[in-house]
Amino acid sequence: MVTYGPHKKSLVDESTSGFDLFDVYNNTWADIKVNLCYVGYETFDFMISASDARIEVQLNEDESYVYEDISLDKWPFENYFKAGNYFQTRDEGAYAKEKFYELEVSH
Repeated sequence: MVTYGPHKKSLVDESTSGFDLFDVYNNTWADIKVNLCYVGYETFDFMISASDARIEVQLNEDESYVYEDISLDKWPFENYFKAGNYFQTRDEGAYAKEKFYELEVSH
C-alpha cells in the first residue's frame, strides 16, 4: 500500500534569526508529516495548491489538508514540490514501481 500526504518543516522557536535559520542539524526546524490515507495500487489524483502563505493538498477530491499562516519571512531555503518513488527498504527481492499518467504544473 502507498501512503500520501504533505511533509512540511516548521520553525521550532520563532525568535530564531540570521544564520541560525540555516541550521538543519539540530532542533531549529521540526518536521510535520500528515498521512492523508492509503491509496493502494489504483490510479489516484493528488493536488497541491500554494499561494498567499497557504498550502492545500488534496487526494482524490475527497480528503484535504491545509497549512495556513505559513511564515515565509524566515524561510531560508528554496521551495519545491516533487513527485517520485522514495522506496525505503533493504529487504532482498523488494521492488517498487510507479507510473505517472499526467503531471501538470501551473504558476
